[in-house]
Amino acid sequence: MLRPRLAAVLLVGAVLSEAQVAAVLNAIDRQQIDMADYMAGSTQDGGARAFAAGLIERHEALDRQVAETASRLGLRGEDSPLAASISREGAAELEKLRKQSEPARTRTYLADEAVSGAVWRRELDESVAPAATRPELAALVERARAEADRRVSEARRLQQSVEKR
Repeated sequence: MLRPRLAAVLLVGAVLSEAQVAAVLNAIDRQQIDMADYMAGSTQDGGARAFAAGLIERHEALDRQVAETASRLGLRGEDSPLAASISREGAAELEKLRKQSEPARTRTYLADEAVSGAVWRRELDESVAPAATRPELAALVERARAEADRRVSEARRLQQSVEKR
């Protein structure tokens, strides 16, 4: 479920630079790709496997766009406590999934995706979007918002399907 330490970092509401916005978007993408990659290869549920494969595809595309846009805008790597926290907590969450067996692992994954997607959406709105002042970066934040909404919707739908079995 929602990682409490990450929620505490997210809710601080620190003002981000545009380079930090790019770092946060990258961290979200990497965390999603790593988690989905693991689940695509380990879940026995076909719906969850397809969900994970879709996340990989969409987040890899978004991650490439973030890197290209950051380069084009001259945004250099800048440390971001929020991005670092996302990476640490994502690694901890992945380790937790690795210790579980099926079907509990799939249920945990889908529940976490539904909850964390909603948290990302709120934080993208409240903390990340206001710092993305250039149109190119703002467009990427909007794509990340749309992806968070899609992720929540799909995870909840799959969660209901898995719980019925």
